[in-house]
Amino acid sequence: MNHEATMVSTSMPLYLMVGGGVLIVILIYLLLRMRRGETPTDQLQRPAGEAKRETVKAPEAQAKPAGIPEAKPQKGPVEAPRNKTARSAAKEGLPVYEKPIPETEGIDRESFSTFAGSRILAVDDNALNLKLIERLMEGSGIVMETASNGIEALKKLRTPGARYDLVLMDVNMPKMDGLEATRQIRQDVRLRETPVLALTASTEKEEVERILDSGMNGYLDKPIVLGKLFTAFKLFTGRSRQPKQARVMVANKGRDDLVTNPEVLDIRSGIEHSNSDEALYRALLDEFLREYSECDRRYKELVEAGKYEELHRLTVDLDGLTGTLGAMELYRLVDRIKQILERGTYTLLGDYGPECHEAFQRFRREARRYLAA
Repeated sequence: MNHEATMVSTSMPLYLMVGGGVLIVILIYLLLRMRRGETPTDQLQRPAGEAKRETVKAPEAQAKPAGIPEAKPQKGPVEAPRNKTARSAAKEGLPVYEKPIPETEGIDRESFSTFAGSRILAVDDNALNLKLIERLMEGSGIVMETASNGIEALKKLRTPGARYDLVLMDVNMPKMDGLEATRQIRQDVRLRETPVLALTASTEKEEVERILDSGMNGYLDKPIVLGKLFTAFKLFTGRSRQPKQARVMVANKGRDDLVTNPEVLDIRSGIEHSNSDEALYRALLDEFLREYSECDRRYKELVEAGKYEELHRLTVDLDGLTGTLGAMELYRLVDRIKQILERGTYTLLGDYGPECHEAFQRFRREARRYLAA
């Protein structure tokens, strides 16, 4: 009996020590959870396996130390987000036309006297395209200036005191294209209300989206149609007097007989694209022969040098011009070459050198015969 009592009395401190240790562990655990902001009740209410969601409070704004200037936005062009600039142009009061600008019927060059006093800036790296627009405006009283790329255009637009009612902007140009130039126009507070219309040989959906995303207000497809150009002037220059009716002019049928192959040069088509103005058509045809007298040789040089980007610009220019002039064989050939360049199958370009030379020689013979008559 005494032996059993002695064993119980000696074992008691061990139980107490184990129990006390467990209690201490529980207390430490509870203290740690309380410091993390969670109560035992929270632990019980959370479903099993669900991770604790901790809420992180945003730090309060710190006071700016005295003597340190507030940060300012960096100067210089910043590319606007896609689909924003066109909307901002509309908010500034400038209409944006996503569809082709409609044609006003019964328009000729004399009709543009309606816009006498308007100031137009035409931007194109192709001298013949600029000359065409200048001839269309001839005698109208419109003040027209030109630039050959986006850099020149921005310089003229930013000249102190300069004012333009409308900018006609080619899309594809060296140094700075029309899209980048327009983005910079829209970022300039002084120029945000200046309307810009694209001049483009391509009206594919992707190209139109690029044009509108840059901040342009619409587009005119090449070759330029006088009635559409008149509508654009009416929409953006704020003048709307009744235009004079066009004088209908047709080609001399005797001259058609001089063209032995209309597949090479379709005179009637060319005159129609020149707004039925035969004098204008003859002037454009003569100018083309002088400006592009060696385009076949130039084609061969660019292919051999591997200058495909420059060759693409040449084909884009020729695509619009040959279509305007009715140079049907050249037009179809240039279109094929342009597609090859856009697909990147450059190895096929060498095969077209002789064909380009022969097609251009045929066109030149027919054009000179017509102009000499």
